[in-house]
Amino acid sequence: MRRQQTLRQEPEFRRFGFPNPQGMHVTLRFLGPTPASRVAELDEALGPVLCGFAPLELRVRGVGAFPSPARPRVLWANVEAISGDLALVRQAVEDTVVRLGFPREEKPFHAHITLARIKDALHQDLISRLGVSAAGPDFGSFAADSVTLWRSDLLPGGARYTGLATWPLKG
Repeated sequence: MRRQQTLRQEPEFRRFGFPNPQGMHVTLRFLGPTPASRVAELDEALGPVLCGFAPLELRVRGVGAFPSPARPRVLWANVEAISGDLALVRQAVEDTVVRLGFPREEKPFHAHITLARIKDALHQDLISRLGVSAAGPDFGSFAADSVTLWRSDLLPGGARYTGLATWPLKG
């Protein structure tokens, strides 16, 4: 994303860990450590559920911070549905993995794309320079026509993602 590339160039933002742009994604459900033997089970259960959903048109707009702008550890861009219902797709994934024995996710779902991870304490003036706001900036929109099960390997240079299964949204 262009915003991320701009921040990478600024010396005061070197404390950020920027994800590889090719690894940017919207997490519908984090499963945690999962044995490879469960991938086929997940594939078999999620395929029929997800193929009933139509592709989504999603907009990326607004910047926020987890856990809060006052104590940021992750900077993110908000993701909202223009067409289709992302919350319903997410709920279908949640219901399916719970039926398979995964614990129910207790945190509320917040669709976002991680822009940067903050490695140490950051001054409030840097956060204000980023323009943390739900209203903007507008990063544009994209079509989401599939859901992928990713394995993430945390490496010193950042996470590496490997696709294990992909299900088209055919609706």
